[in-house]
Amino acid sequence: MVIAVNLNLTDRNLLLGERKIKLKIIGFQHAFLNSESLTINKKILCQVVDFQGHRNILGTHRNTLEITKEPEISTRADCIIGVRATKGCCDLEPQLVQAIKSGKRIEFLLSVASTKFRFYGFGSPNLQLADEREMVFRKSDFASPRTLAIRCDAAAIDVPRSMIKSLQDPNSVGTLEITIINEQKLMPISIPPIEFQ
Repeated sequence: MVIAVNLNLTDRNLLLGERKIKLKIIGFQHAFLNSESLTINKKILCQVVDFQGHRNILGTHRNTLEITKEPEISTRADCIIGVRATKGCCDLEPQLVQAIKSGKRIEFLLSVASTKFRFYGFGSPNLQLADEREMVFRKSDFASPRTLAIRCDAAAIDVPRSMIKSLQDPNSVGTLEITIINEQKLMPISIPPIEFQ
């Protein structure tokens, strides 16, 4: 049984229930979670992009995913999963742009009706974020004015087919949430092992 207590290390007596137990401080040692430093993910800076579906959306590209402001696309645009977007790369908030260009990890959440799909990528100092009409998410490290994130863990082909089917309805609407993740490493802490007497 594990008992969590707040222990003042200058006090060697612990009141447990109605029993007073004397503790013996054995000495200090480093304590880790799973023998490693703990990573805490804190989400900061979020922006939402709205978009619509189109009858020619296929979502079959294996390396990229794209959202565009364009109202019309052909079936050759197999990486596009949304049209009539409310934002292109150049429309992102300055603080978000700064965070992306600093190379931070980014979370993307696609929502269409009741279906959600989450994937991750990274920013880079090489990203220009200058395109006025498009946002492209790449599995590769290739950077262009249209690229919003690189080294993504998903492309259009990975989007659930139920979501793609919904987006083939021109009346469907979706959202893309772009969230910067601030990862912080916690240093190992020192705690004293104790003995009950």
